[in-house]
Amino acid sequence: MIVMAHTPHDEGSMFGSAHGMGYPASFGYASRQAAAPKGACDMDSLKMAISLAIPGTGQVQQAITDAIFVPRAPAFTSLIQTCAKYRQVEKAFEVFDTMANSERIGIKPNTVHYSALISACATAGKWQEALEVFHSMKQAATTDPDCKPNTITYSSLISACAAGSRLDKALQVYDEMQEAGLQPDHITFSTLISAYEKAGDFAEALALLDKLHEAGGAASPDTYVKIMQYLAGKQLWNRALEVFLELQLAGVALSQPLCLALLSVFEACGQSQQAQDVLTAARNASLPLTTDLYNAVLRCCILEQHGERAVEVWEEMQATGVPFNVASAEALLQASRSCTHLTDKVAQLIAPFQPALAAAQLTQTPPPHEPRLSDPAAAVAAQALLRNRAPTALSGPPVPMPSALTSEGGPGWQAESNTALEGTHHDQASGVGLLVAEPSTDMLPAAPASGLDQSFESGTAPEKETLDTAPGSGPPTAAPVTPVARSETAELSSSCSL
Repeated sequence: MIVMAHTPHDEGSMFGSAHGMGYPASFGYASRQAAAPKGACDMDSLKMAISLAIPGTGQVQQAITDAIFVPRAPAFTSLIQTCAKYRQVEKAFEVFDTMANSERIGIKPNTVHYSALISACATAGKWQEALEVFHSMKQAATTDPDCKPNTITYSSLISACAAGSRLDKALQVYDEMQEAGLQPDHITFSTLISAYEKAGDFAEALALLDKLHEAGGAASPDTYVKIMQYLAGKQLWNRALEVFLELQLAGVALSQPLCLALLSVFEACGQSQQAQDVLTAARNASLPLTTDLYNAVLRCCILEQHGERAVEVWEEMQATGVPFNVASAEALLQASRSCTHLTDKVAQLIAPFQPALAAAQLTQTPPPHEPRLSDPAAAVAAQALLRNRAPTALSGPPVPMPSALTSEGGPGWQAESNTALEGTHHDQASGVGLLVAEPSTDMLPAAPASGLDQSFESGTAPEKETLDTAPGSGPPTAAPVTPVARSETAELSSSCSL
C-alpha cells in the first residue's frame, strides 16, 4: 500500500485531497516529509508522487527514477500535461529534464514532448520560457528530425506569447510558421484572434476570423462577444450579423451572452427588425427568453422611434409570461415618445411602473450646471423666478434653460412647486422669501458682457449692519447697507437658503 501525504487544495496539489479522489475518509495520511514512498507502481501513483514533490529539491526526479516501472514516451507527455493543467510549470521542466537526461529511462525528447512543455509555459503565462524551449527544440531538430516543430508547436508558442500580452512576438512566430511551409489550422487562427483581441486590434481579429471560418473552425464564445462589442462601437450592424450567422454555421451553439452582444449592436444602430429576428433565433434554439433579452429588443426600438414594434414586443412578453421590470417600462416609454397616437396605450401599459419611473427621475443626478431636483427649496424658488420675471432683451446669444427648471421636469413637478409656493409667507420687513416681479428701472446697470439676463431687487435695506471693506482702507468698519442691485443668481441663492 502507498502511503500518501495530505496536501490541502491551497498548496497547489494537482490532485487535491485523497477523499476527492475517491479514497475513504479514514485513509491514513503521513506528513509531507514522509511523502516519498519507494517505488511508484503505476501512472496514478507516479502522478501522486510528483504532485506531492517539492519543486527544486530533486523530489520530482527521485519519484520518476524510483518507480518500479519505466515510463514510456507517451507517459512523459501525460506527466508534463498534468503539471501544465495545474500550472506547475517548474515540475513540468523537471519531468522533461529527467526524461532527457536519465540513462535508465533512455527516451529522447521529440516534437510532442517539446510541444507539451511549450503548452505548459503558455498555461502559466511564461512566454519567455516558452521561447527558450522553442529555440532548444529547433537546435535539437538540426540533428534529430523527430524534434522538428509542427503546427501544434507553433500554435502553443503563439498562445504563450498571447498570454504574455506580446502580440509582436506572436506575429513573429506566425510569420516563421508560414516560412517553414506549415499551414495554420483553426487552433492557430483562434489563438491569433485571441492575441489580437487582447491587444485591442479588432480589425485584424476580424480578418483572421474570416480565415478561421473558411478553415472550418470557430473562435471561443468570449471572443465573439468582444468582437460584437467592438462592432457596436463602430455601428457596423451588417458585419455583426454576418459574424453571427457564420459562428452558427461553424457549429457554435447560441447562448444568451451571444444574443445580447448582437442586440447591443442593433441598439447602437437602431435596427429593431433585426433585433426581433434575433429573438426568433433564440426561440428556435430553445434558449430561455428572459427579461434581459426582451429589454434589449425594446431598446433597439428607441433610436428609430418605432413605438408600434415596441408595443408589439411588450405584448409578446405579456403573452409568454415573461416578467416586466422598470427597465422594460422605461425602454417602452422612450421608444414611443414621438408616437402621439400611442400615448394613452403606453401610459396604460406602464401604469404599474409610473411611481418607480417618477422616483427614478427625481433621484437622477443632473449635469453640474443644473440644480438638483432633490432640493425642493431651490426648485420652488427657480419656478417662481421663471413665472415672475419680466422679459429682457439679451445682449448675447440665448442661454439654454436647464431642463430641471422648465415644465419638462415632469407633470407632477409643476404642481409640487405651486403647492410649496403657496405655503411660503413673504416677510417685507426682513426680506426673507421676497420674490420681485418688476426690476427697479432707476437702478438697472448696463447689460453685462456675458449676455446673461439679469433682474434686480430694490427696497429698504434690513435694519442690521454688515462689514464693508474697501481696498486699502484698513480694517473692516461697520456701515449701513444701501440698496444694492442683486442678480437672479443672488435672488435664487437667497431663496434657496430657506
